[in-house]
Amino acid sequence: VQSAGNTSTTAELAAAAGAVAANGAGSSSSRSWLGDQIPQVEIDQGSFKYVLLRLRDTQSGRSTLLVRGAAAAAYHNHILQHTKAQVQQIDSNGCLQLDVLGGGRIEHYVEQGVISVYGYSAAFGPAVHEVTVGLLRKWHPFYSAAHITCSYEGY
Repeated sequence: VQSAGNTSTTAELAAAAGAVAANGAGSSSSRSWLGDQIPQVEIDQGSFKYVLLRLRDTQSGRSTLLVRGAAAAAYHNHILQHTKAQVQQIDSNGCLQLDVLGGGRIEHYVEQGVISVYGYSAAFGPAVHEVTVGLLRKWHPFYSAAHITCSYEGY
């Protein structure tokens, strides 16, 4: 698994979010894809750091967005390293690449059905939180859309 820095523009991320909304994987191909074995969203409960990533197949060009958040992670990079290890387990050819799109923090209160996305990563910069919110709304359909929000305030 390779990793690249935060190199995407807001327009690229908006286009990716549109692709996610349209077909859930960022690609129109109906063939089975190795990246489909990686869940798009994995977040904990409580307050924690998160990273927005693009998982990209360097051979086919197919990609998907990932949201990863972990209460145990002291640094955003710990989340990236954990996700790299997860991808390496299924990618024997080394054709999947993780691109870091930024990070921030999430507060996730399951009993109230509330998720707040905010802040930034000192290492990776801020993610486009609206994209993260779109993915969280998709993967938490029983939460009210009004209860999954974002802000660029705070750390």
